[in-house]
Amino acid sequence: MVYNKMHRRKSKGLWQSLMLVFLFALAAFIIFKSPLFEVERIDVRGNRQVNTERIIAASGLHTGVNIFKVNLKKAQLNLSILPVFQDVLLKRGFPDRIIIDVKERTPVALLPDNDGFMKIDGEKIYIQQSQKVSKELPVITGIDITASGPGKAVSGKGIDAALQVVQELPQELIGILSEVHYQDNGSFVLYTVEGDQCRLGIPVEVKSKGNMFLQVLHELEGTHQRIEYVDLSFTGSPVVKYKSESD
Repeated sequence: MVYNKMHRRKSKGLWQSLMLVFLFALAAFIIFKSPLFEVERIDVRGNRQVNTERIIAASGLHTGVNIFKVNLKKAQLNLSILPVFQDVLLKRGFPDRIIIDVKERTPVALLPDNDGFMKIDGEKIYIQQSQKVSKELPVITGIDITASGPGKAVSGKGIDAALQVVQELPQELIGILSEVHYQDNGSFVLYTVEGDQCRLGIPVEVKSKGNMFLQVLHELEGTHQRIEYVDLSFTGSPVVKYKSESD
């Protein structure tokens, strides 16, 4: 009697173990072999400067692969080494999607170099090279720049002050600037795309000075007068020198 009970318990335990093995095997098959979990889409979010196709190619990810076999850490590393990205996050979107979230570095200015221009962000990071001037980005001149390559911070006397000027000027003014020139005495001169000059002085009250320069430019709209320069290098009202008709 006791033997029969023990035998039944062993048989029941064996049956339960076999069922668990079967269920695990079935789950593994569904997870790793079922087409339900094959990656069909790779979505990229947050990109403005780099197109989606290039990001996917750089990540090394492909569709048609089982979603559990995708090496997200490796793909994230592949993208993180690109200087244009400040932050990268990858995650699975079950059952068949990989999501790439990127935060791009925002260029704020151009620096001239031997092969064109360097795009840099507000943290002095050399993002990428540009072969031509961008309408949205002023060129910083007058600084002897040392650059180790994309992804690294540039250095040079005056670069911190120059970036301060660029980031504190009104956005409307940035849109019409062609050059922000640093002088050895620590002062700055601005040039618009139309050739108007603003002697900004040292970088204090930059936003206020920028608005005064804009006001002068707006007052000249619709007139035949052109300015040679606006001097804002000292406290008080701006000094405006107009071009003569013979200039």
